[in-house]
Amino acid sequence: MHEEPTRFAPAERASPEDLGRQAEAVRDQALLLEVLSTVPDLVLVLNAQREVVFANHALAEFAGLTEEEAFGLRPGELMGCVHAENNTGGCGTGEACRTCGSVAAILAASQGEEAEREAGLSLASGKNMDLRVKTRQITVGQDHLTVMTVKDIGHEKRRKVLERIFFHDVLNTAGGVQGLASLLRGAGEAQVRTITDMLEMSAGQLVDEIRAHRLLTAVEGDEYEVSVEGVPVGRVVSEAVGTYTPLARTNGVTMQVVGTPPDVEVETDHTMLNRVLGNLIKNAVEASGAGTSVLVGAGTKDDRVEFWVSNTGSMSADAQLQVFKRSFSTKGDGRGLGTYSVKLFTERYLDGDVSFDSSDEHGTTFRVRLPLNRA
Repeated sequence: MHEEPTRFAPAERASPEDLGRQAEAVRDQALLLEVLSTVPDLVLVLNAQREVVFANHALAEFAGLTEEEAFGLRPGELMGCVHAENNTGGCGTGEACRTCGSVAAILAASQGEEAEREAGLSLASGKNMDLRVKTRQITVGQDHLTVMTVKDIGHEKRRKVLERIFFHDVLNTAGGVQGLASLLRGAGEAQVRTITDMLEMSAGQLVDEIRAHRLLTAVEGDEYEVSVEGVPVGRVVSEAVGTYTPLARTNGVTMQVVGTPPDVEVETDHTMLNRVLGNLIKNAVEASGAGTSVLVGAGTKDDRVEFWVSNTGSMSADAQLQVFKRSFSTKGDGRGLGTYSVKLFTERYLDGDVSFDSSDEHGTTFRVRLPLNRA
């Protein structure tokens, strides 16, 4: 028998005969089925190969599938995880699956543990879902099966992000503005210019934080309307760099614009492209040490333009696997909006794609490719 390759969990599948036998054995457990069917969250019963042999009625609402359509699929396959689609062995067998809380919980249950994990699900549409997964092992007849409950905690995650941004980051920035304003009262003439410059920078950061969250909220709520116009490539690079030059100066980081083509326009949404480049530049500056440089540039090839942002730091292997997840950030829990929004904005609204490479030798470079002309 041909075995599919795997980089994490076993790729082996059960035979159709074993799947049918396991499903029939679960159906014979009348009390178990009655309990599982009344649970409001999605409930799956999985075999040793992590395949669905039973799903409750919540599946249709959660994943848009009937129990018959889910039969034999693995969790990531029935929920549309992009990593399940990208690996021939299916859900659990890819490199990115090593950091998946869902797979980890299933594997833990197979060893007899009760497990609870959070999992970020990346969909082919570019959307992300935040899930809470609980698993435990049961024995039905001759088989050890896993009961898995899945709850969408996206609203909970968004609330936590809102609290962090508006009750932490924004409040801190606003406090800085207030402090600087109070300093002006007793400042001498020589100090007024310095304090005013600092006040202007802090106020700009405050407005930028609020605008960023407002845009993300509109996008995630499908309320944003794209406005396409001709945008000079050099202009949008200069605007994004100019916004974060004060932050770079504060962090002791040098900003350099290199290789930007003159007199080239891209047809796109100016506001969203500015936010995409700004997020990449901000992340690069915050990831850079004092005395280092962040390079920003753009170039054209055929009918596409590529923007890129590069810094000398590198990301760990685990960070690279999770970098576009909504809730992941190297800066701490609830901060994973920058690269997530870059991918979301670029791929869903700008008809482009995002990629990156990161190594100790060459540092980290993010690239955004867009069509020069929107069809």
